[in-house]
Amino acid sequence: MSAVKNQLQQKLIYPLLVLYLIAFGYLSLQPSQVETLNIFILLSLMAAGQLLLSFYLFERFIGGRLQRLTHYLDLVVSTEAAPEKPLRDKYPDELGLIINQLSDFIDGLKQIVDEVRQDASRFKLGARY
Repeated sequence: MSAVKNQLQQKLIYPLLVLYLIAFGYLSLQPSQVETLNIFILLSLMAAGQLLLSFYLFERFIGGRLQRLTHYLDLVVSTEAAPEKPLRDKYPDELGLIINQLSDFIDGLKQIVDEVRQDASRFKLGARY
């Protein structure tokens, strides 16, 4: 677990830091007397960029994965349908580790329930004869 620590945070924070570095670089290229309007425009652009980048990064690294997990859990608790196979997350970060461990746990429970059902069927058949 220590190798996975903070990978998701880094994926979400580093792109935002790059946005700020670009803005600071732009400010450093400006003349020593920067007008208030220029600073206001730069701050507005940074806020808009941060908002858009945050939405994109959240959807890419968290949103879609949580939707797949929600769909998988809906199938697990459904009495009409069951997941065909365990859910696997391809990203090696904290959320991926949680999703894969939860999926393994659910798969283990499924195997135990299947064994209990088989034993119950055998017991039921043995009780008839």
